[in-house]
Amino acid sequence: MDNAPLKTLTEIQLSNTESNSVVIKGEDKIYHPKKILYFDYWTKGIKNFLYFDKQLKNAGFLTRLVHFSSFKGLKTELYETIEGLDCVEIRSYKTNFLHKVIEKEAPSMIVILNIGGFLERATIITAKKLGIPVIYLSHGSLVDAEKAKDVRAFNTYFFNKYFSRLKRVAFVLLPNYLVSILKYSPKKLLTSYPYKIILRSFTNPARVIFFPEYKNAFDLSVHMAIVYSENDKQLLEQTDFPPEKIRVTGNPDFDQFLQQYNSGKIPERLDIDPYVLYIDESFVTDGISSLEEHISFLKDLEREAEACNKKFYVKLHPRSYVHLETYCTSLPNSSFFTNVNLYPIFYWAEAVISNYSSILLFVMLLDKMILTPKWSIAEKVARLYEEGIVTYCSSPAQLKEALMKGQDFDQNKRSIFLKKHIPFFDGQARERIVDLMVQSAENAYKNSSKKGLA
Repeated sequence: MDNAPLKTLTEIQLSNTESNSVVIKGEDKIYHPKKILYFDYWTKGIKNFLYFDKQLKNAGFLTRLVHFSSFKGLKTELYETIEGLDCVEIRSYKTNFLHKVIEKEAPSMIVILNIGGFLERATIITAKKLGIPVIYLSHGSLVDAEKAKDVRAFNTYFFNKYFSRLKRVAFVLLPNYLVSILKYSPKKLLTSYPYKIILRSFTNPARVIFFPEYKNAFDLSVHMAIVYSENDKQLLEQTDFPPEKIRVTGNPDFDQFLQQYNSGKIPERLDIDPYVLYIDESFVTDGISSLEEHISFLKDLEREAEACNKKFYVKLHPRSYVHLETYCTSLPNSSFFTNVNLYPIFYWAEAVISNYSSILLFVMLLDKMILTPKWSIAEKVARLYEEGIVTYCSSPAQLKEALMKGQDFDQNKRSIFLKKHIPFFDGQARERIVDLMVQSAENAYKNSSKKGLA
C-alpha cells in the first residue's frame, strides 16, 4: 500500500462526475468545486465526521479525511475507506506540510475537531490565506478556564507527549506552524505572538490546548464553532471567541440515550447480580498512570464493591481497549464492557464510580449515585464537579461507607448542571449538526464560485 501512487480525491470519487472536474495549468492537480476536507490526527475519531458525511455526499459534495497518524508514530494504511469515507494519511502527499495538502486539494471547506494545537493553527492560517472557511466541530465538552490552568494530569500528559516525541515537535509540528505563518504574512514572524504560543505550549500546554485565547489571534479565526452545550458556548465567549460564530447543537452521542430515556420504557433487567459500575477515564493511555498502577486502583474499587455484596463492572474507555486482555486477566472476578448499549447498564447499576466522563450526564439523568475516588492515581486529577453533584471519597473505606449508605446527592445542583450541559433533550443533535454542515458547505461552494474557483 505504501508504494501505491497517490490518487487525487477526484480520481477516487468522480467516476460519474468527471465533467465537473478541471485540470489547472497542466499541473497534477484535479479540482472539483464541491469538495470538503476533514482533518484529524488519526481515524479513531471518524464517527464525528460520519454524523454528517452521508448527507454532504447526498448534497453533491466530495469528502475526504486527511489524517496525521504518522506524526503520532502510528503505522497505518496510506489510503483506506471506512464506512464509505475515504481516509488518506498525509504521507500520501509526499510532504509533512499541511499548506501543501490544502493547496493541492483546494477544498471549498475544511472541518477540524480540535483547535489550539500547532497543526490546527497551521490549518486555519493556510485556509485563511486561501479564503477557505474552516468549521471547528468541538466533539466533546470543553474544559473550564480555572481547571485548565492547573490540571496537573493534563499537563503531565502533554509534557510526556511533547518531550517523548521532541523530534516530531521540532521537525514536523513547529515547522508547520511557522511556515504557514511565513506564507500568510512574513511580518507576523517579527511579532512576539507566535513565540508566546510556542513557549506556552511547553510551559502550560493544557491551557493552550483546552482554553486558547481568541482575542487578536489570527491563527484561531474560524468560520464557525459548533459546540455541544451552553456551558461550552459560555467558555468560548469568555476567551473572546465571537459569539455570533458559535452554534449549540447538543451532543450526537447522547441522541440514542435521550430517545430511550424519553420513551419512558424501562429496559429489561439484566440477568446479573447487583453491581457497581466504574466508568474508565483512560488514565493509562493519557499518561496519568501506568497500567500496573491502574490495575491496583481497580482492585481497590473491586474489593470495596464486593465488601458491599455487589459485583464490580467496568465500562472501558475506547482508548483502553488495547489493555482489555490484561484487565480481564488481572481482575478475573470483574466484568469489562466495551461497545455496548449503555442505557440498561446505567439504569440497573446500584452506583457509578468515575472521576470524569461526558457520559456521567446519563447517570445524572437517571438519578444514580456517582462516587468519585480521590486517592492513589485519582489524586492527580482535578475535581471537575461540584460537591453534591458527585460524592468525593478520599479513601477506599470512605467509598465503602458511601456504597453502604446509598443515594446521596443534591438534586437541585444536578438539575442546574444538566441544563448547562444538555441544551436539548429531544435526541436530535445529529440532525442539527447535519443542517449546519450542509448549509455551511453550500455557502462555501457559492462563495468559491463567486471567486472563480469553481
